[in-house]
Amino acid sequence: KEGLQEGIEKGLQQGLQKGLQQGKIEGLKESIYDILEIKFAEPGLKLYEKVDKLDSLETLQKIRIALKKAKTLDEAEKAILLSLEK
Repeated sequence: KEGLQEGIEKGLQQGLQKGLQQGKIEGLKESIYDILEIKFAEPGLKLYEKVDKLDSLETLQKIRIALKKAKTLDEAEKAILLSLEK
């Protein structure tokens, strides 16, 4: 009985961690979408298609930081492509 309870608790903990990570990923994607929309309007949103397929928290964080610094649409596109290569 004790082993079963331990297994259930471990499963719940893993599920919670996965849910939290997924929430962070979705939040980053929304942030990236907003940055692209605000800075570059419709042309920027076309770049989002490349970002939307990603599920790496680290890659999305790098893209968000790079997009904040990007001054042109070309710089934004290069930042996204560089992040995808790594």
